[in-house]
Amino acid sequence: IREGDRLSAGLGVANGGSQGRSDNADAHQSNSAIDDDDDEDFVDDGANDADVDNEAKQGGDQMASKDIDQRQHRSNEDGTTNDKAKYEGTHSQLKKAYNCKSRNAPPRPITSDATFRMLRRTYLSIMPNATMPIEGSGFHVPIEAKHHAEMGRGVFARTDIANGTLIWTDEYTAKFTQGHQFRTFLRRVPRDVACDLLMWSYPIRDGMVCSDLDAASLTNAADDDEDVNMVEREGYDAGVLLNGTFASRDIAAGEQLLLDYGSFVYLEAWGMLGL
Repeated sequence: IREGDRLSAGLGVANGGSQGRSDNADAHQSNSAIDDDDDEDFVDDGANDADVDNEAKQGGDQMASKDIDQRQHRSNEDGTTNDKAKYEGTHSQLKKAYNCKSRNAPPRPITSDATFRMLRRTYLSIMPNATMPIEGSGFHVPIEAKHHAEMGRGVFARTDIANGTLIWTDEYTAKFTQGHQFRTFLRRVPRDVACDLLMWSYPIRDGMVCSDLDAASLTNAADDDEDVNMVEREGYDAGVLLNGTFASRDIAAGEQLLLDYGSFVYLEAWGMLGL
């Protein structure tokens, strides 16, 4: 079992394979990994934490956290994303353009709250009709994002979760219906983060590409049917209909949350968007 992107994960259990939503574990350690100053595990107890990084609250492209500014500088040391033609290709071509093979070498750091907030502001700046909270997370149960010895980054339950419990909803999911929107999003963020997005993002049958801008992006795919402990379906949160994941069986504290991406990922949708 190894970390992989959602393209492979989309084939997941349905085709007898197992891939995660993150990185390729065969690569070597990268010197350009993001979140160098945020190596500690991301922990979400279901409530909004204080904004300890004094991040600015305005502007979709403003990266006010010092660590994000530093990563932006490092990301652009090897070139600039202003060469638009280079970044107008398909999904696989974009991964090459952003040099993701070297950037995605494990172990990848756990993505910080500040990075997710930056991504949400950036998304809203290029999708003015979209709505998305800046603070918080789509998880409705206490979780911890940390490294797994074999699967890389993953999401783990911090408490016991009963069968049928609503675990996560998609109010922090970026949705792109046109290829140029997705490409613009990638160009507006540090390159290391763009490579994470190219791994995390997944096409669905509605003819759109989705990017979960919270710790759900680190959720891995199950190896076998019996390992799946979450299913995706529609549900309600405060009376609002949302797509979400529910526990498909009782989940013990400390257990990794695992999905079957083959149940909803539709690889042909990349081509529908010219990606």
